[in-house]
Amino acid sequence: MDDTGLNGFRSIERAFSVLRWLALRGATGWRLSDLAKRSGLPLGTTHRILAALVHEGFATQQPGSMHYLLGPRTAEIAASLPGWLDFPARARQVAGLLARQCEAAAFVFVRSGSDFVCIARAGEGGTRALSIEPGTRRPLAASAGGAAMLAALQRVGLSSNAKT
Repeated sequence: MDDTGLNGFRSIERAFSVLRWLALRGATGWRLSDLAKRSGLPLGTTHRILAALVHEGFATQQPGSMHYLLGPRTAEIAASLPGWLDFPARARQVAGLLARQCEAAAFVFVRSGSDFVCIARAGEGGTRALSIEPGTRRPLAASAGGAAMLAALQRVGLSSNAKT
């Protein structure tokens, strides 16, 4: 692969990185300067990536705010995944059943690289202060559920850095 191809690959990686960072703050979004700092990308690069993502509908700027959020095109892509639309509903049913049986809060997490995403939450139990709501993304090491995923990955010999 020539140098031009490698630069194109890096550009795509950076755009996906910005999308993942946007997903970390689903409801509140990021200011451009904060997103650049967190992602480790130069401010100008982050701005160009966001401009392209906004143009394509994968990001949006919150009205009356300087914050960028995921755009509606991300939902369109997610909706096209085979079987995905049924999964959150089934996860909510299972979490609800488990929460009632245990009289506690129940969560369904899905691994995403070195993070987890909360897909469903049901019940309260003693976790009123716990702020993990559906759509929340956190590092695997940030909760008992994520730690359990890490332990399972180690048992089967997989790395938590894998993209699956």
